[in-house]
Amino acid sequence: MKLLLLIIVGVLILVIVTPILMLYVVKKKNASKTKEDLLTYIEYHPDACSLTLLENESVLLTFNEEKEMPLASTVKFIYLLTFIDGVREKNVMLDEKVQVDNLDVLYFENTDGGAHPRWKKEHDIGEEVTLFQIAQGMMQFSSNACTDFLFHKLGSDKINQSLTKYQLNPHSPIYAISSAMLIPAYLKVENGCNKKQISQEIKEMDQIEFESLANTMLHDVLDGSAEKYLKELSTINDMTIQRVLMDKLPSSTTEQYANLMMRIGESDDLSDDDKDLMDRILGGASEIGKRRWFKGGSMAYTLTSALYNKDDNGSVSLSVFVQDENRYELLWIRNVFHDFLKAIVEDTEFRQKTIDRLGGDS
Repeated sequence: MKLLLLIIVGVLILVIVTPILMLYVVKKKNASKTKEDLLTYIEYHPDACSLTLLENESVLLTFNEEKEMPLASTVKFIYLLTFIDGVREKNVMLDEKVQVDNLDVLYFENTDGGAHPRWKKEHDIGEEVTLFQIAQGMMQFSSNACTDFLFHKLGSDKINQSLTKYQLNPHSPIYAISSAMLIPAYLKVENGCNKKQISQEIKEMDQIEFESLANTMLHDVLDGSAEKYLKELSTINDMTIQRVLMDKLPSSTTEQYANLMMRIGESDDLSDDDKDLMDRILGGASEIGKRRWFKGGSMAYTLTSALYNKDDNGSVSLSVFVQDENRYELLWIRNVFHDFLKAIVEDTEFRQKTIDRLGGDS
């Protein structure tokens, strides 16, 4: 009996301790990884990664550049361009006041990594906020509440017209991407679907129908009729559901976004005043004659980015997308992603190494 008890205790210890030890080993291994490891990962995972690098409007590197991938929050750059166009056309007033309560209704707790409350805290947001501050919340902090508010304010048609104006093709239509997170709850409440059925329904749903439903969810939240869906918001926590939702996101390519960043930075599409406003919203201008614009996106299965940098050495634009169907690699990739982007832009030795390893067309 004692021996049996010892065996049971031993097995329990193995079952409990072994996964903890494995997790510790994996975390320690991942903590030591660097931008060099990410370069290697991209090199050996061409089907899941894409990169486009331009310098002074010339192509330095393309790697799987035509692969269409979900954009995550990088798509918010299109909202920003539409916003700036609206300011120029005097359809958007930067100092227009908005009651924060009208903005907070679009904040879905635990769905944006704390971006919305962090923006409010760091910018000392009170009871009122301006459209300019909301644009900063969207771009600097990636507040989804700010994003869907501006989607409603600017209008779906205007935002999607920007895709044509700025020559983004291929690029799928843009809809209320934050409010789309209520679609799983909608299917649960209205259709009585379980998680497996929700995943299948979203997967099989026509894209136009999905986009229309997402926009309807936004209007329901704004008019106060979405309470029954908000109570079931946790439905989105299922990873299979998150995966199929990701496939419905607006998508494009690194080629399109690198070209976009270079074009708006170097061409006359934006006036000097427009570019100065973009600097102020993005918070990337530090010295006269220098400029850095950046927007990234992160979800459970993907990382995306679009960057433009101008300094004494010229102009560089860069877009990198990375996907990981198992999610485990992204745990460490997130930690080195910005170092990787920064090194390509600022470190000519690492940039050349990247070009040599990935073998882009120039």
